[in-house]
Amino acid sequence: MRQSETTYSRAQTAVALNCTLLVNGLKKIVDHEFGAGASDRIDRVVQMYERVGRNAIFEDEGPGGRRYAPGYISGLEPALPFHDTGAHPWCAHLERHWKAIWQELQSCNEDESLWTPGAYQASNEAYEDWKIMGVFTADQWQDERRFAVTTRVLKQLEGKQADEMARPGIVLDPLVREGGN
Repeated sequence: MRQSETTYSRAQTAVALNCTLLVNGLKKIVDHEFGAGASDRIDRVVQMYERVGRNAIFEDEGPGGRRYAPGYISGLEPALPFHDTGAHPWCAHLERHWKAIWQELQSCNEDESLWTPGAYQASNEAYEDWKIMGVFTADQWQDERRFAVTTRVLKQLEGKQADEMARPGIVLDPLVREGGN
């Protein structure tokens, strides 16, 4: 085996080991922050890091063109809008009420007491102005009176829980603003 092949093989082994250590650490953090067993819900992230550790690149050719993704997470489809009522029929209900929800959230925008620093604000200069307004966090409605419209509309969705609606990318859990926007 040539020197460059040996170096490459060692580098691959180190990457695989680092990915394994990263996954183990990530699982511990998730369980600590969200309770024992919460890390069982991050299988797709674990699979992504396992692929990274194997140097397996996800490649796909679709209607949106070619995708080449070293950090591919199964189920995240960039070409599918989260608000597509065909894929997510419950979005049609939100669409009917979007103006009232938007007005309610905008009316709270200037109340600084509602905003808390974002998760990355303290550790990353790029997010120093990142603020979060909790509407539904930690599986609880934060202020059902202040956010009466938003709460009512979301509770009307049959068979859906608020945390499920936040997954596709809707910024309701929590409402996020960057800077003064």
